[in-house]
Amino acid sequence: MYQEEEEEQKPQKQESVSPLKYGLRYLKKYRTKLAFAIFWSILFAIIPMQVPIITGTLVDGLTMGNSSIDKPPLLLYGIIKVGTSQYEILSFSLISLMILAIAYGITSHLRISSKAIVSRNFAFELQRVLISKLEFLSLDIHTKHGSSDLLNRAIIDTNNLKPFVEATIIKSITNVVRISYPLLMLFVIDPFIALVASSILPAQYFIIKSLQSKISEVSKQLRNDKARLTMLLKEDLDGIETIQTSNAETYSIQKISKQIEKVEEAQVKGQRYYALMMGFAWGLTGLGIALTWWLGGLAVMSGDMTLGQLVIFSGFVLFAYTPVRRLTQVVKDHHRGIVAIRHIQEILETPSSIEEYECPTNLKITHGTIIFRNVSFSFNKKHKKNPVLKNINIKIESKRITAIVGSSGSGKSSILRLITRLYDPSEGQVLIDGQDIKNVSIKSL
Repeated sequence: MYQEEEEEQKPQKQESVSPLKYGLRYLKKYRTKLAFAIFWSILFAIIPMQVPIITGTLVDGLTMGNSSIDKPPLLLYGIIKVGTSQYEILSFSLISLMILAIAYGITSHLRISSKAIVSRNFAFELQRVLISKLEFLSLDIHTKHGSSDLLNRAIIDTNNLKPFVEATIIKSITNVVRISYPLLMLFVIDPFIALVASSILPAQYFIIKSLQSKISEVSKQLRNDKARLTMLLKEDLDGIETIQTSNAETYSIQKISKQIEKVEEAQVKGQRYYALMMGFAWGLTGLGIALTWWLGGLAVMSGDMTLGQLVIFSGFVLFAYTPVRRLTQVVKDHHRGIVAIRHIQEILETPSSIEEYECPTNLKITHGTIIFRNVSFSFNKKHKKNPVLKNINIKIESKRITAIVGSSGSGKSSILRLITRLYDPSEGQVLIDGQDIKNVSIKSL
């Protein structure tokens, strides 16, 4: 009867969501700061794209001759009057480039500051939540993962969330603008050459996409290998006295060295995939630029395009290719962040085996008598294999010294942990003055 009531009161485990959606949940409270970071990042991307327009207009102005008689004024974007003489055009270009330089510096500062604020707030928030979870997580979960693994999750994984925010959220949105704005300008200037130049982009994207899964696997392996290395080092330093008295230094060094080699192999493998992506990205970029100058040069010779327009066109081609090349680094940061969130999510979604009822009562001590009634305990609660304790019945009287004697591993420590409810029995009850400790609040216990 009691066990049936207990099962009814236990909360159902929530269905797990993807790491990306899980991370976005914690970003909601920082959406205003995130919006500012995205805004300044987009502005930071757009400002330098005005340089090809100004320089191309300057080239047209300097090559059209200095005579201003019956010559229409040169226009920037088709609406802003630049001037009719070479001096006016040169002066306008100088002032415009200086204004862009100042604006670029200001937006650079605001972009970096806003990104740092939102990424650190997000990382610190998850770190705080994770540490709070670890403080109240039952002892068996701590034993299962080990202190070194939990330490990696609380420090290393949370630190990897900072580039995740910048790469997955801010850079992804900014890259949409980085690609769409230059492509729009290219098709306005010359649709045919723009179509040829942009044909390189799908090839770059699909090559990078095909290598994503391999990079993700390497990122997982690298993270696990580093966690294993940290655990081995911690065990080695904690047991240094035993190692030295047993003359086991050589064995310990070999064991750690093998793990270091695994970490190194994973890092080299990841860098090879990254280098392969960069090689394809830069190679296709060079091909696209060569085609642009060849077709653009032919257009200039035939009079269909001015030299200044070719300068503007080639500048926007470079801007259109840049986000795809940067996607390689974005992919790397994204997968590293996803792996980090997955490890943090695993702990945060792990239910503690020690759970309170919704309305627990406070423990009331009258005498202090402790009774174990048909208590069995096993670390594997699902299958109840290899029980540490089986059908234990003990009465520990108050105001007396009770000694529990047994060989190592016989369950002495488990009995003490069952009384303080660091563990819950697989079967039976632990009573204090007739009160089942599962029904009282852990704080009062």
